[in-house]
Amino acid sequence: MSKTEDLTGNDLETLRRSAKAALLRNITKQAPITNTAAGVHLLAEAYAWVVSPEQSHGAKVKVDN
Repeated sequence: MSKTEDLTGNDLETLRRSAKAALLRNITKQAPITNTAAGVHLLAEAYAWVVSPEQSHGAKVKVDN
């Protein structure tokens, strides 16, 4: 059982709102200082997962570790 399975609907909504706000903060911080669009694109992709997790995302996104 995953930790998210233990959360109530309200807990999941609070977690989703918190993640959404954190991602938006990071997008607005990174957009003006990034040298490439890749970093902002990855943050935007993460935001899309939070906003619409049921849709497919990131099929063409490559992340180098």
